[in-house]
Amino acid sequence: LVTRQLRYSGLLELAQLRGSERLSLRRHLTGFVSHFARCVRNKKTLAALDVGAQAAMIMEASGVESSEYKIGKTKLFLSPAALSKCTLRHESLGDALKAKMKATVVLRARLHTWLVNHRRRVREAEEAEEAEEEALAQLLQDERRNATPGGTLERPRAESVFDPMLGPDLSPRGLGHESESSQERPTIPKLSMLPLRDTSHSSPNLEVTPRLDPGLNPDLSPREGYPRQEVASSLGKPRADSSFDPMCGPDLSPRGLGREVAPSHQWQTSLSSPNPELTLREANSPQEKDR
Repeated sequence: LVTRQLRYSGLLELAQLRGSERLSLRRHLTGFVSHFARCVRNKKTLAALDVGAQAAMIMEASGVESSEYKIGKTKLFLSPAALSKCTLRHESLGDALKAKMKATVVLRARLHTWLVNHRRRVREAEEAEEAEEEALAQLLQDERRNATPGGTLERPRAESVFDPMLGPDLSPRGLGHESESSQERPTIPKLSMLPLRDTSHSSPNLEVTPRLDPGLNPDLSPREGYPRQEVASSLGKPRADSSFDPMCGPDLSPRGLGREVAPSHQWQTSLSSPNPELTLREANSPQEKDR
């Protein structure tokens, strides 16, 4: 009766296992399964089983025979040979996993390096293409700017003059030619803006003497518009009462040259009256001013 009760409660089997040298090692089921779960490749199937079935699956995956272990309710009884097999499989799979992780890291590093170099080469190629397009566009623009329908025109010289009265002329003097209209146009002597000369202070009628521009006639004096010979002959005979009046403008002492100068209030330009023979008194009359 006692033996039957011990066998029913499991104490008799426990005593036999503890006394046996073949199953001398004991491990907790939960700790054993959590430590040697790496030995099983199918993790989903292992997670669906209970703890006893998981321990049996681990033993089977490690190559341990069923006679080398016993599974209890909370503990696992196994031989030293079975434990060594489980440990060896666990370490081998761990080394393989480490090698795989290392290879993954190396592969990712090489892939990252290749991506960086590839992006750099693509960017350099795009920049070179853009620079080439810009250079080509600039070259075409320069050629279009420098191109002329009749060839390259010679630049006008410094003495070239554009006369707006002759119409749109491209500086013919600067190109070495003279305009036809400028050749046909007669030369009109310009009247000088010099002060008038009074022939006599006693006469009430003062005649206006038109004078020509000395620059248009080389025989005239550059100061007064008088002939050069007359001025030269008069220079050697100055009078004693000759004087220079600063109010009469730039005059070479006309009294010393034998002439009398009109006062400053009697000055009149040759262009003030349409008739050059008009006297100063007649020009200052109210009728002439209204005209």
